[in-house]
Amino acid sequence: MNLNQILLKNSHRVMALMLLSLHAFLIFFDKDVAFRQMFYFLSFGIFLVWQPVWRGNQKLSLVALVGLVAIGLFGFFYFNWWLTALWLAILFGLLGGRIFSGDSKKNRLIHILAASYLLAMLLLWVVPKLLKATEDLQAAEFVIFYMMPFLPLSILFIHNTLSLADDSPVVDFFYTLMLFMLAIIIILGSYAIGTLQQVNYIQVMFYTISGMAVILFGLSYLWRPSTRFSGVELLMSRYLLSIGMPFEHWVKNIATLAEHETTPNGFTQAAMNEMMKLGWVSGISWMADETRGQLGHKTSYSTEFNFKDFYMTLHSRWQMSPALYVHVKLLTQIMGEFYEAKRREETLRQNTYMQAFYETGSRLTHDIKNILQSVGTLVTAAQQTSEEDNEDLLKLIKKQLPVLNQRIAATL
Repeated sequence: MNLNQILLKNSHRVMALMLLSLHAFLIFFDKDVAFRQMFYFLSFGIFLVWQPVWRGNQKLSLVALVGLVAIGLFGFFYFNWWLTALWLAILFGLLGGRIFSGDSKKNRLIHILAASYLLAMLLLWVVPKLLKATEDLQAAEFVIFYMMPFLPLSILFIHNTLSLADDSPVVDFFYTLMLFMLAIIIILGSYAIGTLQQVNYIQVMFYTISGMAVILFGLSYLWRPSTRFSGVELLMSRYLLSIGMPFEHWVKNIATLAEHETTPNGFTQAAMNEMMKLGWVSGISWMADETRGQLGHKTSYSTEFNFKDFYMTLHSRWQMSPALYVHVKLLTQIMGEFYEAKRREETLRQNTYMQAFYETGSRLTHDIKNILQSVGTLVTAAQQTSEEDNEDLLKLIKKQLPVLNQRIAATL
């Protein structure tokens, strides 16, 4: 087992170490600059080892590498409580989003403990620092200093039940973004209430959490359909499944083209013509193996898609939305699968033709050889026959020549 597999198997323990170093960073934020910078680099470095976005064996692009280095240096020189709150909100979204995934109960418990720790530190330590209301929560310092570290420490002793094949980075973008926005609303809402009303921070927390509870209750009521309202869930599903024409109709047309077109290039050309019928598509260029093609005209809004050996650049009339991008990517995969199927069919036809050609040639060679052997036998008999047996030889030749004629005709 190499280092990458060990880190994947113990990713929850790496995450716990990251939270512990982050805890030390938060404690020493206003006390000692040297310790703050040391624990900042330690927590950020462990975060890079743990991060759930890229796999351990995946090579980072130059843009991603420069971005990570820039974030690290920016945090080192300009870190403050606002950036700390933003960083905790990002971590809360990343960890909280994995709670809703299909993991086992133990792995879900790991992320619940981590998300609870981040939310508690955000409300009991970071937001009071933003409001300069630390005197209101002096009683919470004992909990922060000595009790909160038990949450990440308990993660160290939980056995990870995922296998190496399943323990891959999984980030649910929707839930991550939703929880990140929820944390941002809590931070800004608490700051706005505490600044405008000048009340005790306990009251600020009560107002903020009560308001969020009412909003979440209203969203949960509007989310599911009822007799009077179709529900936000159905409206969102309609938005996600709308790409300018019914999805099932487009897939049906592609399947029909796959039945009628016999060659990969013919199917690709027909599929591109079908996609050009979408109102928001301005132009398409594609490359499949050594075949290239282009339809329409280019615009400033271009998006690239690829699936195996099938590459497509789509030029739209306006900026493509995330939902539209996901569905066009799915359509590209469907066309790529049909294209691969057509390639396999063409290869199979060529192999079948060559096999039939070789089998026919082999059979003809065998038949011609047998005919020549029969003719050779007659010639040998004619050469060795005496004059007294000429009449018998003539009868034999008359008898064999029609048979040889039939065999030659059948062979040809």
